[in-house]
Amino acid sequence: MNKKMNTKRDILIILTSLLPYLIIFAGIHLLKNAFAALLCYNTVILIIYFYLRKEKINKAILKIKSRFISAILFFLCALSGFIVILLFNYIKIDNLNLAGELQIFGLNGVSKYIFIVLFSVVNPITEELFWRALDTSNKYLNFIRDILFAGYHLIFLVLVVKLLYAVFAVIILIVISRIWRHILRKKEDLLTVIVSHAIADLSIISTILILK
Repeated sequence: MNKKMNTKRDILIILTSLLPYLIIFAGIHLLKNAFAALLCYNTVILIIYFYLRKEKINKAILKIKSRFISAILFFLCALSGFIVILLFNYIKIDNLNLAGELQIFGLNGVSKYIFIVLFSVVNPITEELFWRALDTSNKYLNFIRDILFAGYHLIFLVLVVKLLYAVFAVIILIVISRIWRHILRKKEDLLTVIVSHAIADLSIISTILILK
């Protein structure tokens, strides 16, 4: 009975992992509203997490286990924005008007600052709960979820950078996702995963605002 329940739960987790593709695509390409896309995405995956989770989060995993490993990870994630700045002129699509693109997707005025908070504070928490804390019972399915996590980023990456570099970015995200999953499962350290994710997101969104 438990095996059947796990199988059903695993299938639901994989199927719901496809929803971000629909939500982000609709928000970005149809509604042309990045804020609505991100808000809807975070709301949906948080609801799914609470519905499919097996147990409540153990407070023990909300403590940093290795300050050395965490410090290295925080530093590397902080560098992500600087790397984008260094490479942007080479990887961006031809004739890109970044400021214009941001305005098209509603990232101007007050909404821009609300988006920054949502993207760099709320998003890392909900994503780590949904993509990493919500595990399947099969390591191969978890690997597929790491690919799905990285893959949905293509939906908006192709609007800014050339396809080859967008694919390369997805590969890097798969590796990062595997590292985060390893830290959560082997080190039982969700806090390090969330904080490093938040640092990476803040570094990247800050870079985008600088580059515009």
